[in-house]
Amino acid sequence: MSESLIDGRILKSLGGFYYVESPDGTVLESKPRGIFRKNDFKPVAGDLCSLSVNEEGMGVIESVAPRRTFFSGPPWRIWMPSILW
Repeated sequence: MSESLIDGRILKSLGGFYYVESPDGTVLESKPRGIFRKNDFKPVAGDLCSLSVNEEGMGVIESVAPRRTFFSGPPWRIWMPSILW
């Protein structure tokens, strides 16, 4: 595993994979460390993080910076049908 950490921003999560954009614009497919699951913490899009790159070129999210803001609301399926019908 590479010793140097890369800072980046999580763009999206899909099926347990996180897509992280590095400062040079490269997007890396990444998985979080198991400690996040153990602490019941789930990274979300927009989080700033540090990651390392393994031999296969896949990122491993090592840490996530504290969030400054977090958008929370009801799932769109709850209120969307009432607008359409």
